[in-house]
Amino acid sequence: MSIPSRAYRIVLRLLVVVGLFAGTFILFLRYQCLLGGYPGVYGGSCYKRRNYVSNDLETYTREPYNPPPHVEVVMVSTPREQAAGTTDWMSNSSFAQMTGLPKTHVDVKKYVAGDDSAEYHPRFNKGHEVSTYLSYIVENYDHLPDIVLFIHAEDNAWHVEPLLLGSLSYALTRLDLDQVRARGFVNLRVGWRGGCPYGINMTGTNNGKLVGQEAPYMYQAWVENFAPLDKTAYFSVPEVVAAPCCSQFAVTRETIQSKPKAQYERSLMWLQQTRLPDYISGRVWERLFQFLFAGRARDCPDERKTYCTLYKLCLDADQWQEYKAAEEEDADLRLALPSVWSVVWKLQVTRRLAHLGSTMRRLRQLALVQGQKGEMLQPLTPLKKSGLLKMFTP
Repeated sequence: MSIPSRAYRIVLRLLVVVGLFAGTFILFLRYQCLLGGYPGVYGGSCYKRRNYVSNDLETYTREPYNPPPHVEVVMVSTPREQAAGTTDWMSNSSFAQMTGLPKTHVDVKKYVAGDDSAEYHPRFNKGHEVSTYLSYIVENYDHLPDIVLFIHAEDNAWHVEPLLLGSLSYALTRLDLDQVRARGFVNLRVGWRGGCPYGINMTGTNNGKLVGQEAPYMYQAWVENFAPLDKTAYFSVPEVVAAPCCSQFAVTRETIQSKPKAQYERSLMWLQQTRLPDYISGRVWERLFQFLFAGRARDCPDERKTYCTLYKLCLDADQWQEYKAAEEEDADLRLALPSVWSVVWKLQVTRRLAHLGSTMRRLRQLALVQGQKGEMLQPLTPLKKSGLLKMFTP
């Protein structure tokens, strides 16, 4: 039996009204960055929308560097990212503006992994960003700038923290290159989530702490990359490797050249020859870069102090605890959602996420104000040449 035309029109109108209401509600959630999903819909531009304070406070005026360092940016990208314009946010002029450096002191090199016709490309495409980073070092070892920044192509990414608005370009506008020069190696990510302080136990027992897909391969990878080539020489493998994720960092020429070029060539050859899948070999090296550059198996600088000293975002101990608790709960709530749309029908989650966002923004405003005053600034702990560095011999 067909539906009477009048009843059909009523049902159709109801469906349109319900659809419009649902669509408006979902758009509202998306605009407020309360829609579930991490790092899916959440992250990047959402961090900025939820945490941006005001133009006055966000504008960072830095003191001129004296003398200004020469800095090269090694950006790793794919042909797809190049075609999509993902790397357009970075150029010599934009980077000079971000850092306050003269244009004559900056050089942005956009590597395209998988395109051998590109001006800059790695020797082979493997291990995600690793082949690009190591290729650059091997090819430029004898004529490096004062500082090298190794970064990804995307500006807005989930692994750039909310305190930095999820924006790598914003982070670079606040990055203190004098601190990079003083320490020698600085991870651009500060947050410990996913990397510190427990890291990966290479003895095979992680005591219920962080375990990644790369964990079973870490011990052998470390031995094959760093153990003395003299089979009779004594060496010890660190029990734990730990550092903030996600393979974006700044390194000085002195730090890079404190290891012989042969070490980088050895690691590049290992990457080319390993049978580990591309993803796993990249993840393995995410845990090893701090050892390669800094000689530290575990490099987990204090988060609160590092935000303050490196990026001039300063909170006292109590304020930091409140901020950190809100940030952790915010991420945990999203991770616990069964789908990115779950928050649509879980209004208690929506309300809680809104409250957490308000808390984070309020404390971030404090961090900006206190960072301007500079009362909490402390130098980053310098790298100490541990005994581990002795194994880096030609």
